[in-house]
Amino acid sequence: MNKKANIITLFVFVGIIALLSVLFVFKKDESFSEQENRDLQTLPKITSETLFNGTYSKQINSYFADQFPLRDFFVGMKGTSELAMLKGENNGVLFGDDGYLAVRSFSVLDDNGKLTNPTDYYSEKVLSAHFKGLKKLQSNLNAQEIEFAVIIPPRTIDLATWKLNFPSDNSLELQSFIGEGLKDINYIDIFPMLKEKFENDEYVYYRTDHHYTSLGAYYTYCEVMRQYCMEDDIIPLSDFEVKVVSEEFYGTTWSKAGFKFVEPDQICYFDYKNSDEVSEYTTIKDGVSFKGFYDFLLLDTKDKYSFFIGGISKLTTITKTSGNEVGTRPKMLLAKDSFGLSLVPFLALHFDLEIVNVADEEIKFLSNIATKKNCDYVLVVYNTENLISTKYIAAFH
Repeated sequence: MNKKANIITLFVFVGIIALLSVLFVFKKDESFSEQENRDLQTLPKITSETLFNGTYSKQINSYFADQFPLRDFFVGMKGTSELAMLKGENNGVLFGDDGYLAVRSFSVLDDNGKLTNPTDYYSEKVLSAHFKGLKKLQSNLNAQEIEFAVIIPPRTIDLATWKLNFPSDNSLELQSFIGEGLKDINYIDIFPMLKEKFENDEYVYYRTDHHYTSLGAYYTYCEVMRQYCMEDDIIPLSDFEVKVVSEEFYGTTWSKAGFKFVEPDQICYFDYKNSDEVSEYTTIKDGVSFKGFYDFLLLDTKDKYSFFIGGISKLTTITKTSGNEVGTRPKMLLAKDSFGLSLVPFLALHFDLEIVNVADEEIKFLSNIATKKNCDYVLVVYNTENLISTKYIAAFH
């Protein structure tokens, strides 16, 4: 009986492997994962250079992992089994109180400018190069009498260590190094403020995603206004009507974790109705225009966060088209990553905006762009994960 059971088990196992192999061969490669909102590794080309420097082996491993048949199903099954074994994490994502998910380690640039495997390490050399670029940018802008400031939003792991029962030493060390490196720059340090709000159980960061919520963006907006000595112009939270537009937002951290049982987040926006005037705003994203700050069609996609101003683009312009001060408002150049998206609707109540993507190689001449577009203010918003894993800001001037 045991022999028959073993034979059956063997045939079932071999059958599953054979089936998956056949599916892998005939399955069409996918270049993008909507679930994870990221590019997938397609079949890499082999060259003598990539073969001998190790790049090809890394790419082919990523290819098999990204293109594996029924990948999302197996990721979810693995996540459930990891929690069942009381491990508390899967794929480098921690599962915490109240369903909070946080990535614990990140791929970063090392001292030689090469991207590492996920690690708690960060390169002081890489960060110092960013600080130097920001100092050069500030100096050039000051010479043109343009106000400048920079925000480095923290990672979820930096805020949520107490919910995750995870040591905070690395996060505090990194935040301290950033603060010290930017002490001579107009740096808006939102980490202490957001950490206090988070520890008071305010919903300032999504549970399933790495971004701050609209509430977190509002608090960040307040800090920006204070930095630019416009504190009297801050619109009180009570003057906004909070409108929930989705209760089915599953962020990229959720997709990576495989904890399919975690409840989705809410996406909301803050609607400001000024009783003294009727105001209208026009957003032009890469040449396509729409009224207001939101693209409601994107709420029907997995990447619901792109609802804010239509997501990342090469160039987005937002202007006030009716109401008081049309054509006379100060202009801000916002160089940002995705954390800038939900911040924009608050800033646009005070500034006409020219918005560029930090990852666009063409915008490193930021001071020239600010001058060309007659900007009065420049704000850089670039989150901590991007800061330690890219080189874009180091080239700013």
